[in-house]
This record gives sequence, C-alpha cells and structure tokens, in this order.
Amino acid sequence: MPPAPLPLLLCPVCRNPLAAAETGGVPSLACGLGHRYDAARQGYFNLLTGSGTKFQADTAQMVQARADFLAAGHYLPMAQELAGLVAASAPAARTLLDAGAGTGYYLQAVTEKLPGAAAVALDISKFALRRAAGRCPRPPAWYGTYGGPAAGRCIGGRGAERFCSPQRC
Repeated sequence: MPPAPLPLLLCPVCRNPLAAAETGGVPSLACGLGHRYDAARQGYFNLLTGSGTKFQADTAQMVQARADFLAAGHYLPMAQELAGLVAASAPAARTLLDAGAGTGYYLQAVTEKLPGAAAVALDISKFALRRAAGRCPRPPAWYGTYGGPAAGRCIGGRGAERFCSPQRC
C-alpha cells in the first residue's frame, strides 16, 4: 500500500488525521484514536458513518451509462483542457483531490499531466469509485466514499472550501 501523500483526510468521527495502516495484510486508514477504515477489495475506502448520507448515490446503471458516454470521447477536449489548467496553476502539486470524482475520468487526465502527484478521489457512489480505482490504479492513489472533512489547502472552484478544515484553507 502506498504511503499517504499528506494527512489530507480527517476521520469522520473525531476529525483527527487519517494515516495509512495495514492489519493482517488488509490496507486501512486509521486515526490516532483508533478509528479504522478497511479498504474494500475493489480498492476504495468507505468513510461514511452511521446512516451514510442524505444524498442519493449513483447506481451501477447510472455509472455504466456515464462510463459509456465518456468512453465515446464526447468530453475528452474538456478533460484535456481541465488537466492543462490544473497543471499550469499548480505545477508542483503533490496531492490532487477530486471531490465528487465519479468514475475518475477527469482525475485521470490531470494525473497524466502531473504524474508525480498523489491522487485522492472522493465520491458517495461505491459503483463510481470502483471505476475510479480501476481507471487510476497507479499508486499512490486513494479512493473513498466520504461524508467528512478534508484537511489541506484547496485549489478549486466555488464550494471547494466545504471539503477542507477551516484552519487549513
């Protein structure tokens, strides 16, 4: 399991940083208070707690339809433009966070422009994250269904601050 690129994700229970761990050969993320989240065999972490989220996650059929549409190349120019803009605005980025990553289509384009950066994909759909984990399998990459905060400096559009702890943005 690759080392965590930064203490980017916070525990959804106690808000302490999550770090890479391994128990009995199973990759996991754990905080200092002992909350632990094991990786699913498809390569993502479920960090939703309690009853999950009030939002409706994409179904397997919805994700398949999106994957088919994207595979036809309809949004390839947009993905390439996005990747170029991100690479130009943050050429020394060590970590890329895609909140609402879906299938990882755009994150893959950005990681191709910034191959030295670690990738973190967040989405509430486990079906989408399974695709993202397959699309961007190179380490270090982290994928998670997530309803909690993230720590770190946010670069992004309107609303990006919702995914960061206020002390770090």
